[in-house]
Amino acid sequence: MWMEDSGKEINQELLRRVLETRPDTAEKPLIPQPETKELSAIESAYERLKQCPAYYMILKEPNARQWQDREFLVKYLKYFLGLGFDETRELITRYNGWLDFNPEITEKRIRAHFTEGSYATKVKTYVRKNTLIKFGLCPDNCKACIYDREGDNGRQPGYKNQGQP
Repeated sequence: MWMEDSGKEINQELLRRVLETRPDTAEKPLIPQPETKELSAIESAYERLKQCPAYYMILKEPNARQWQDREFLVKYLKYFLGLGFDETRELITRYNGWLDFNPEITEKRIRAHFTEGSYATKVKTYVRKNTLIKFGLCPDNCKACIYDREGDNGRQPGYKNQGQP
């Protein structure tokens, strides 16, 4: 063994550097480690969207019941979940269940929500839960509303309670 020859000196400087090496400063191992897959912004937003029966129904409904349903969905994705144009378009393209899905028309409608001065930017908030109930989009009348879970109680930032529930 190499220790049998005790006449050899140990390189003290090298030993000190080896012992001081911390895992965060050490080089990556040659064996590839399995990566933990993190959800992308789109997948994370889709998981949150699935928690709201109203918006999930709008995304998966084969035929739009009312023209504004899909507009409500885009406002939710933009203003509540904070998605940008590309993320919103990708989420809808990837997960929609619409029979009449047309990528060009969908992109045009989504772009309107991100174009200042368009019809869609007159109201720059997501839809209140009272409106979702009014249009019959909440199957459980929002008893377990995503807005409540997020601590917002369905009111937009800056919204003042004017005697409305």
